[in-house]
Amino acid sequence: MERIPNNEADRFQPDLLRERYERERIESGPEFGQIYSSYSRDMSQVENLTQLFSKDNNGESLGPVGEALVYDRLNDNILGNGIIARPASLYDDYKHGADVLLEATHMREPLVSTVDVTLNQKDLKGVSRAPHFASEENARPVGLDEKLKRVKRHIDYVSDISASNARELGAWLQGGGLHEPETRDTRKLFEMAEKAMLVKYYVNPESSDDPYKPRYVLGGPQIVLSLDTPFVNRVITDVNRRDQHVKAIDSVLQIESGYGIGALQGYLDKKVKESSNRNFIFDSHYTSTKAWADLFENEEQQEIFKRAISGARSNAEVNAQVAYYMDTWNKAFSR
Repeated sequence: MERIPNNEADRFQPDLLRERYERERIESGPEFGQIYSSYSRDMSQVENLTQLFSKDNNGESLGPVGEALVYDRLNDNILGNGIIARPASLYDDYKHGADVLLEATHMREPLVSTVDVTLNQKDLKGVSRAPHFASEENARPVGLDEKLKRVKRHIDYVSDISASNARELGAWLQGGGLHEPETRDTRKLFEMAEKAMLVKYYVNPESSDDPYKPRYVLGGPQIVLSLDTPFVNRVITDVNRRDQHVKAIDSVLQIESGYGIGALQGYLDKKVKESSNRNFIFDSHYTSTKAWADLFENEEQQEIFKRAISGARSNAEVNAQVAYYMDTWNKAFSR
């Protein structure tokens, strides 16, 4: 994957950030059409949503720039060696709330997690902001609170699938069911698969035995990362202190990632204790999230988080952002 050197003067220009982000997306190419009978319909939805969002976006919103900036930082290995970042396909962006995929590539079967980026709807001083795409938001929720509730609904959904339905779905998926035309009899299975998937249009990283093989991902954590708009604005506009502002963003993303993974694992542990029924889809989600949680407990990751927390102590805005994130997370998952 192409990397832009840190010393490149125009690296953080908004247009170039977005151009790189879009260029490096996972492409939903024709090879996916050989696997998913719904490929043409999916691509039609992508085209319609792209036109809708382009119409709604007046070109002044920091939302798309924030997504690209977060990708830039995650792609710079700020979460540790062996964790790479890739922009998700447009379909998974629109339909599954996945702006960026994180992949732990040193595993034989790479671990996959998604990242949904949001700019705070309420800044750190408590001033309300209108959400991006507020007029016709029919594909994705906006704002940290709503996005976290979407993550919770997904976990609750896979937890509530009956064991028999999960077995039926698993056998259907393994038998290539997504390749077969949708019928009245299989419509339920198509809908269940779509709701359960972490991402649909996914290609293995180069470290895989078969890097060009398209696939879907069922299990894994959905992380939501949040930034206040001044963090993004300063990196773009304050060239003289850019390194300082980038470090502040890195600290926020590192702390939120670690907290988010741990909190998701805690909620999944709670679901396991509360539920008398288990199904393989939930177990896949649980196992993948636990693997990420264990990974974030290793020595390298713990040192990264310690440094981030130490640096945050001297930055009031980083502290305020992290406190806002944790408070919003706890409220969303307590309902």
